[in-house]
Amino acid sequence: MTLRRALRWTLLSLVAATSLPAAAQSVRTIAGRGACSTSGVEGLSRQLAEAQRCLNPSAFVRFAPHPGITLSSSRIHPYLQASARDALHRAAARRAITVNSAFRTIADQYVLYHSGGCGLAATPGRSNHQSGRAVDVGSYSSVRSTLEAQGCSWLGSSDPVHFDCPGSDKRPDSVRAFQRLWNVNHPSDRIAEDGLYGPATESRLAGSPAGGFSSGACDAEPDPPPMTSAGRLLGVVYRGDDLADRVTGATVRLVGTSMSATADGTGSWSFDVPAGEYTVEASADGHTTASRTCIVGSGDTWCSVSVNRGSAAGRATGVVFEDTGAGFADTSSRIAGASVLVLESGATVDTDAEGNWAVDLPAGTYTLVASHDGYATARRTCEVTVGEAWCSLGMTPAGAAGTLRGVVFEGADSSRRVIGATVTIIETGAMAVSREGDGSFSFDLGPGAYTVEVTGAGYEPAMRSCEVATGGETWCSVGLTHDGTGGGLLVEPFEEGDHMMEPMEDLDDALDETVPAAPRGDGLSGCSAGGTGSPLPVGPAVGFFVLALGILRRRR
Repeated sequence: MTLRRALRWTLLSLVAATSLPAAAQSVRTIAGRGACSTSGVEGLSRQLAEAQRCLNPSAFVRFAPHPGITLSSSRIHPYLQASARDALHRAAARRAITVNSAFRTIADQYVLYHSGGCGLAATPGRSNHQSGRAVDVGSYSSVRSTLEAQGCSWLGSSDPVHFDCPGSDKRPDSVRAFQRLWNVNHPSDRIAEDGLYGPATESRLAGSPAGGFSSGACDAEPDPPPMTSAGRLLGVVYRGDDLADRVTGATVRLVGTSMSATADGTGSWSFDVPAGEYTVEASADGHTTASRTCIVGSGDTWCSVSVNRGSAAGRATGVVFEDTGAGFADTSSRIAGASVLVLESGATVDTDAEGNWAVDLPAGTYTLVASHDGYATARRTCEVTVGEAWCSLGMTPAGAAGTLRGVVFEGADSSRRVIGATVTIIETGAMAVSREGDGSFSFDLGPGAYTVEVTGAGYEPAMRSCEVATGGETWCSVGLTHDGTGGGLLVEPFEEGDHMMEPMEDLDDALDETVPAAPRGDGLSGCSAGGTGSPLPVGPAVGFFVLALGILRRRR
């Protein structure tokens, strides 16, 4: 054994003895970190990207390297449909383009969706990034017209970096690529290669090795094993902790499938299903909805569900108003006929003549999007519990909106970008998550002063106040400091000189002006769009001001 190989073996042994590498973990474990990042599933994702190229050798192609295209991260899969690739190349021949995200595998999408840190990540199987026709770009305002001229559609201010380029809906191919990869490596546990993201596919994806399988999807497939009989998933619906207190007539369904049943006179139910992981959801009038996940093998698998008396639904309600820069301090100018969309459920409701709206929802966290002709789209995330949760939305006239953008970074080093931090505009309640690749965020806001609050696991909350001008662009980056608890969000290095999203104001302003969030006695610092600070009052008045804003935000 050479010295180099001996040293390498020693290092690998030490690493294995102290921790389990991300590549050796399952996709479910990687998602459980809670980070808004695909870091850790690179091995499996490379196999899935190659599988999709194998399934569609002429339709699914590389778009980089290209002299006019820069990739902002090594984890970006440089693949698109051929028609989308051609449109991107035509645009890049006219103006340099930085790509922050392109094709995502089903494993990437699983991690982003189930991590809980990405806010608006689509459910696996539903993202256009899986179709190979979507790109997220840096400096979107400078390349928007160029991309649109080549047939790429801008998603809008709700996700301003996202463009859908020419192509067809090939999202099922991303699912089929995993199904093929799984079957090649598990000849005795095959699943249907139907491109449908159901429980059988989801359970196997969750348990797949993040570092990839031993064989690729394009390797020769073994003969399929003989068909085996299905297993049976069964149980009862009961109240509280008393298994004998059965709930008859309850509706029981398998989440993610079309299968449902009604609990009989003894509260019993059952399904004949293939082996796999299933989530059982039980609901009944006068009871809260409850669910349980169980793994089915051959034979009978019991999966009884307990429900409690009470109302399962909460109510999100509020008003849609014209925001002229005062935020929730002035909601008097109401917007009638605005559409309010619940992203997670697809439910929509229109505001009445006084701008009021309400929608009944199960308890949970929801992203609400308000739209109306002549106004910039407004977006806000709210927590709905049993009872009534206020979640008003302020909309800015389209011609009056300005853009507040920035990045979240660690400590005093603006090149160390924090991924997955929650960014909140205190005055409006609007929320965003710092993006993978560059830690960036952006909001369309009316002219006025705004307080940006940034929070994240393992870091002290921080605030910064910045002024947004009509039709202008304000940079308001924020630095975070570790809180000493250990752990935290993912931090990625960023080479500022190579692929900035936009020409930014000097980040030294953010280093000087970012302060811990209240209730600390340090006071707040302000900044203008040009980066010149104008400090807010300090002392007890500041604490009262921030406390009042927090109360107002919870109310509305």
